[in-house]
Amino acid sequence: MDLHIGIDKLFGFMARVQQLRVRGVEDTQHWMPLYQGAPLASLFPAPEARPWARKGRRLQRAGMHIQSYLFKSGHLPLHPRKIERYKRSYQSLHLFRVCRFRKSGTRPKRAMIYLPPWMQPGSLLDDLYFGPLYARALDCDVYCLQLAHHGQRQIPGSSYDGAHFVSANLAMTYEAIRQSVLDARTVLQFLENSGRYSSVGLSGISLGGSLAMLCAGVESRFSWVLPVVGHMDVADIIEHAPIMAGVRRDLQRFGIPLSELHRLNRELVLERLQPALPANQICVVAGDRDLFQRPQAIHEQMERWPGMRCEWLPGGHISALGQLPRTLQSLRPWLLASGSRKIRAV
Repeated sequence: MDLHIGIDKLFGFMARVQQLRVRGVEDTQHWMPLYQGAPLASLFPAPEARPWARKGRRLQRAGMHIQSYLFKSGHLPLHPRKIERYKRSYQSLHLFRVCRFRKSGTRPKRAMIYLPPWMQPGSLLDDLYFGPLYARALDCDVYCLQLAHHGQRQIPGSSYDGAHFVSANLAMTYEAIRQSVLDARTVLQFLENSGRYSSVGLSGISLGGSLAMLCAGVESRFSWVLPVVGHMDVADIIEHAPIMAGVRRDLQRFGIPLSELHRLNRELVLERLQPALPANQICVVAGDRDLFQRPQAIHEQMERWPGMRCEWLPGGHISALGQLPRTLQSLRPWLLASGSRKIRAV
């Protein structure tokens, strides 16, 4: 077996072991017509003009100045019956943590927002590796955002980080996507209001890369968008990724065929979204043997979004991440050139 494929399958097996503990997934397929009939501005609303944010602790570590922030999420569920439940029972989703990473002794004029992978426990990996990696490689401030249903944002009944982000509960899955896109745009609004930066980019890894791609379809103010091993065809990920076996099992239990999932995703996302910023300022980093986010799906997205760039790496979903430091260095000229496009008000 190809080593890169074997690593992807191993991570898929480890995820399936965790997913055996999942209980009480709700069948909400009957709510999906509400999402299908909603205008794009309702599915992906703009952030508040003046987001609420509060500074937290700061520290120095390994040549990094780290500043934490607490933001209020402006998200509300689309379904009226879910709004009261969200306000009453899901209070852990109302706020989200952001950590800014800055090389000590610098005050960059460029910034980027980073969205992490699915099922990442807490923020330790971002704090120790990905945040400093991006800050050093790109000479910019890096704002690492905590996704809904991860870490301190898990809701009651979560058996692991991200258990309620992607599941056979279709309404909750799309709500998690909506909230994450809005949270990223909220941080962008905050950075724009601060007046500190001439440009703000966006990157994410795996699920974070998929969310970054979705942001590129609704937010024009990002100077560049760099999804890493991520595309926005969520149905394709659920159908093929080894890590999604538990979701496929529950979909089958609810009588939801994968063809229906693909139809919903086409109507809600693929057929609606076009690049909100110039397509040549979007570059996806992809593994040519990725079992999680298939190369075929990335080729299809490049056909839908002509002009989008792709940096192909030899390897699978997990092994491609080992090449990220070198890849960021090779993409640095493109990122700096794209970063000359200043953020602007819509």
